[in-house]
Amino acid sequence: MNFVTARHNPFATDLLHAVPFRFFQADWEENLQRLAKLSYRAAIVGQRGSGKSTLLRELVKRLPTVGQPVTYLSLPMEKTTHGKLLTAGLASSSRGAVLVVDGIERLSLINRFRLMRETKYLPGLVTTQHRTGRLPTWIHCRTSITLLLEILQDLQLSQPEIIAAGEQAFLRSRGNIRDTLRALYDLYAMGEFSSITDR
Repeated sequence: MNFVTARHNPFATDLLHAVPFRFFQADWEENLQRLAKLSYRAAIVGQRGSGKSTLLRELVKRLPTVGQPVTYLSLPMEKTTHGKLLTAGLASSSRGAVLVVDGIERLSLINRFRLMRETKYLPGLVTTQHRTGRLPTWIHCRTSITLLLEILQDLQLSQPEIIAAGEQAFLRSRGNIRDTLRALYDLYAMGEFSSITDR
């Protein structure tokens, strides 16, 4: 078995981050217009691994192009830092920036209430969450085998054995694209795709 180093793995995180988010409806221009109509106060909703964080990262880059400064707040699993991170994010938003929060459901109920209350009259609040909530839904992220195949094509990895392994991993992960790509990373790292890694 031929093991592949991380820097030679085509499923490495930096390469995956370069794959653009795909909307099921409309394009960036139309969806940004719809977000503006929601006063930049909305949620990106979807299951784990459906592309919410990918979309949010792209949104952070695009909002300044339409005259909206951004403060990006990514909440880690460790809750002990949430209060300080939230305070810093709210302070920045109060100076005229739309606050975008990745992982609002990681906040305690008290901090979530604080976030909603203190951003009510600020430039905007966009969050990622697994279910609909108090904010109107801007985009509902969904996954499919077709989406997976498009991502593999973007990565120039549409060889039959990778597609077959990807489809199996997608079904095992119940449609979680992130976990599917991690599984393919591991398989590639172990040299399982011999017709490709032996080249």
